[in-house]
Amino acid sequence: MITKDYAKNLMNKRDVFIQMTKTKKQVFIALIASSGIKNNAYSDQLISGVVTLDDFLIQ
Repeated sequence: MITKDYAKNLMNKRDVFIQMTKTKKQVFIALIASSGIKNNAYSDQLISGVVTLDDFLIQ
């Protein structure tokens, strides 16, 4: 679950990345999680994609 504090942390990291790299391109946040994430307002707003262990283990 993405909490309010963690969402602020992620937004800050994204903003610092954009500032330091001076990119003009869109930046997406993706997570690698063992069993996915619980959707809420913060995760819906920030997270573009989630990769789970099942994605790695599919043959």
